[in-house]
Amino acid sequence: MRWEAEICAEAYRLQFSKVADFSTIFLDFPNISMNSFGILGLENNEKYYWRVGQIDTEGMLHWSEIWNFKTDRTDFQTYRVYPNPTADKLTIWFDETIENPAIISIFNIAGQLIRSYNIEENSKAIELNLGYLSDGIYILKYQSEGFIFTEKIIVR
Repeated sequence: MRWEAEICAEAYRLQFSKVADFSTIFLDFPNISMNSFGILGLENNEKYYWRVGQIDTEGMLHWSEIWNFKTDRTDFQTYRVYPNPTADKLTIWFDETIENPAIISIFNIAGQLIRSYNIEENSKAIELNLGYLSDGIYILKYQSEGFIFTEKIIVR
């Protein structure tokens, strides 16, 4: 999810509901520091309503308008790469803890290797700092024992 950043925002709060009036909250994420957030675990073929609250310097919460979307997951991907596009930080989130060492490589659009990361730790999430990259399109390649994927990523 991505929304417009507010200059005076100290943090954001993101909520999801299955009803438009938010009388019941399905997911609630307080204290988000950026203007984007990756969501996993939503049910397939379900309509969701969402809103973002801006927390100002006085601690007051100001809600956005309410938006909605319907999930239509037709793939069974076991990972997500977000936010994409990104300005600096990129997260790779796995449905299950990855227990094998991995190599993550970043290539430019011409296929030249820009940087590789050796990942040794067991984790469900890997965060990469891509702030060193110029604006453009890149290819991320993840490779571990028996598991390989590539994703196009955009840096702005």
